[in-house]
Formats: sequence, structure tokens, C-alpha cells
Amino acid sequence: RLKFNTCNGGAMSIPPLPAIHGGTVNLAAPGRIVVEGNIDGGAIVNITSTGPSTDPTDSPDILVHGNIDGAAVVTLISDLGKIVIDGKVDSGSTANLMAAGVIQIGAAGSDPGEQKIDGGSNVNAQAGGSISLGGKIDGASNATLVSTAGSITIGGKIDGSSFVELTAVGDILIGADASLSGEDRKIDGNSHVVAQAGITIHLFNKIDGGSISGRHSLVDFKACRGISIDDKIDGGSIVRLATNTGTINIGANIGGGETNVTFWPPTSLLVADGVDSHAIVTAANWVGTFHWCTSAGE
Repeated sequence: RLKFNTCNGGAMSIPPLPAIHGGTVNLAAPGRIVVEGNIDGGAIVNITSTGPSTDPTDSPDILVHGNIDGAAVVTLISDLGKIVIDGKVDSGSTANLMAAGVIQIGAAGSDPGEQKIDGGSNVNAQAGGSISLGGKIDGASNATLVSTAGSITIGGKIDGSSFVELTAVGDILIGADASLSGEDRKIDGNSHVVAQAGITIHLFNKIDGGSISGRHSLVDFKACRGISIDDKIDGGSIVRLATNTGTINIGANIGGGETNVTFWPPTSLLVADGVDSHAIVTAANWVGTFHWCTSAGE
């Protein structure tokens, strides 16, 4: 079990750290900081890259070549660079991430099962660049992702009573991995998703919720230049959609089961396959003004 506290006030970067299985690590140093393996076993880890080192080829990034797993509690801060986690955040772990540049989770490999946020985990990420997740958010997990100057891309679905808040100056893409089936690119399973995009929001499959079980997905989408949902809205889901300019496009139908959709503005909604007679669809200004839209989204 690893335990150390280090504040490297010098200008040289440190050598790569081994995998961290339990224990406590507190580290602040300049330059690139690399963890060569998983962080797990209930480890408590606080790592900060404080800026460039004296080596001009050594970028001030934090790289984790593995997973954050096993109820680990991890805080990573890159004052001037990016954060890249090759694997997943799983098994009740917490990841607090802050970077001046991009943040990537599930950045390596081709198995979506190893690129996810799952198992009741919690992720809070704020990036000066874009944020990407290779796989899904599932298993009653919580994720709050904020990109102050870029986009947010989630490769897989949001499912399993997960709670997700997404805020981006650019686009927000959910289910963006074209290699996945439609069922792996949806919002479903009593999940709660709130998304605000400075440009557009695109969900690559459906919003569903399981009205038979009495558990309903709740979704709020606010975008400055349009919303696209490639499949249906169904299963008693409660959905609010609003765009400043452009249209709200539903690629299939709005289904029954007391599915409830509120949209704005009144002429924005386009539904390819119609609205079920048992659905509730209402034009109402639930969002107020779009004062948060940038010039790109106006």
C-alpha cells in the first residue's frame, strides 16, 4: 500500500509512478505526471501538475495508463495541460478532474466496457478544452461534465438510473460511437440528464424510460443552434427541449405511455413519425431567455 506526500518545488518533472493499489498519495510537481497502471483498492490520490518543467518536450499533463476502480477517491488537476485516463471509472470510485486543456476518460483500447463510468461511481470534470468519454454512463453513476471552451462527447449510452449534467460552449454528443448498436447509444432506465450546449445537442438513438415499471427517464436539453434525437421519445419519459435558433428534430415518433414532451419555440419541433395519441406534447417557454448562448450559438 503506497503512501507518500510530495511537493516538488523544482523545475524537473518526476519519473512515472507505479500502479496505486490502496494507500494515500499527495503529489504536486511540474511537467508530465504518469501513473503506469490502475488506481484502485480504496486509494486516496491527489495529484497536481503545476505547470511546465525545464524540459521543453515535457508537456504539463496527467496521464493514467489504467482504470480508476475499487472505490478509489482521486483528484487530478492539470494547471496548464490535459488529463487522460486510458480506462474506466468504476466500482463506486470518485474522480474529480480539472484541466486547462482537454479531459479524456476511456481514451485507450476498443472495448467500451473498459471505457465507461459505471458501478455507482461519481465523476466531476471541468475542462478548458473538450471532454470525451469513450463508453457509457451506467449503474446509478453520477457525472457532472463542464467544458468552458469546447465540446462534450459521450461514446455510449446513459442508463441505469444515472444522473448526468453536461454543459459545453460547443456541441454535446451522446451515443457518438458509430460502432455500437442503437441500444448502446440511448438515454434510458430512469436516468436523469440535463444538457446545455452553446451550439447543438445530438443524441444518436432514443430517449426511453420503462413506463411499465413506473420509472421514467427525465431529460432537459437546451441548445443554441438545434437539437437532434435520431430515434423516438417513449416509455413515459418526461422531456423538455429548447433551442434558441434552428429546429428540434425527432427521427422517429413520440410514443405513448404518458410520455411528456415540452418544447420551445412553438415552431421548432419536427417529428418524423408522428405523435401517439397518449403522449402529451406542449409548446411552452420553460427555459426563459438564452442569455448564455455565445455568438457561435446565436
